[in-house]
Amino acid sequence: MNADLSGEPRKLGSLLYLLGIKCRISWGNMSSHKSKGSFEKLRNSCTDPDVLYIAKMFRADAPEAIIPKQNKRIIAGDIGTPNGIVPFHSAGKAEWGMRYGGDYDYYNNLSKSVKDVVFLDISIYKIIR
Repeated sequence: MNADLSGEPRKLGSLLYLLGIKCRISWGNMSSHKSKGSFEKLRNSCTDPDVLYIAKMFRADAPEAIIPKQNKRIIAGDIGTPNGIVPFHSAGKAEWGMRYGGDYDYYNNLSKSVKDVVFLDISIYKIIR
């Protein structure tokens, strides 16, 4: 979480131009870095503009610690800020919980506003601690 000029919490995001005019948002923060080849993997995997995609991330100091640990559901404590690849037109349909674990709040609520949720078996972010 970061703060804007008014001191209000906000997420840092980056737009991912994946397929021509189809645009998605991938959220990140100052402790996360895109893994090499992430954009190419996402271009090939994220083909439906109305789907929330959930990719994996791993910790640099423990590469075996992959989040999410499973590929079936959005679970509290098993999802982080960088996991979601969000349809641009749906990004504002959910709010981040202003607590530790607020990533779950956002993605869980957003999942109710999109056509589908697809879990990808690719790591796109490395978390630096």
